[in-house]
Amino acid sequence: IFLATERVDYAAWIGLIVEVPFIAMLVIGLSRWPSVAVIVWANLLRSIALLIASSWTVHRRICGVRLAWDTSLIKSGVPFILMTLVTMIQTKISPLSLGLLGNYSAVGYYEMAMMLVLASVFVPSAIGSVVFPRLSADGMTPDNRRLLLRAGAVIAGLGVLGMVVILAIAGPIARLLYGANGVAVASV
Repeated sequence: IFLATERVDYAAWIGLIVEVPFIAMLVIGLSRWPSVAVIVWANLLRSIALLIASSWTVHRRICGVRLAWDTSLIKSGVPFILMTLVTMIQTKISPLSLGLLGNYSAVGYYEMAMMLVLASVFVPSAIGSVVFPRLSADGMTPDNRRLLLRAGAVIAGLGVLGMVVILAIAGPIARLLYGANGVAVASV
């Protein structure tokens, strides 16, 4: 809704307001009671806070939204649920295969290296959050076509530049981020 109405600033503020207490809660909770339960409860509370804050903001600032039940929503949501399931399987198939064919430490190094890859998605997501509302609102106008081509060129250029930099200095970056495990992570 925030993207479609070109109010991405609301999503950014909600994220900031919810994520800062979440990080504090996670750090304090893990320092006092280090356990998986703390991580689960902190994430659950974060999700609830995001849901409440975004629902309230949409209702008060964009349009009055009421909850209602519609069976057509379930039918139209099935493809999206299946796409989410396929994506989840796709992201977990590599570590599972690596765990079956290799050892657990290789899975750990792979997951550490994947953290860098997942962090790199931030730039295309940020650019997409600017481009998508205009495309969805106006369609493929000449201005939007130029914007899309320019955004695509920026994403491709940054991607190639990032790839070259990471390939050139993978060792020092991995040592900086992962300490003694840096050598094994850099090779992945």
